[in-house]
Amino acid sequence: SNIVQDSGGETMLGITVGVARDYGYTGPMRKLPLSLAIEIYAERYWKPLLLDEVVELSPELEYVMMDIGVNRGIVRPVLFLQRLLNVLNLNAEVY
Repeated sequence: SNIVQDSGGETMLGITVGVARDYGYTGPMRKLPLSLAIEIYAERYWKPLLLDEVVELSPELEYVMMDIGVNRGIVRPVLFLQRLLNVLNLNAEVY
């Protein structure tokens, strides 16, 4: 897609043109290979968020963390998770 109002610019398979260019892709976005999109998702979001470990504990949590990471950056899901754990822990009263 290439919606003028979208600050991310042109996208394909959820990958922005800026991210694709960062990974060395120079072709038209509409021809971005699925294999490259998968590689970008793995290298930019999955691995830094350690989602291999998260998915073993909770596939639902992995899904949410990946989605937030892609849409808001990889720091945000970690902050959200830490805040959630603190709330569930009653601010260090439970454990």
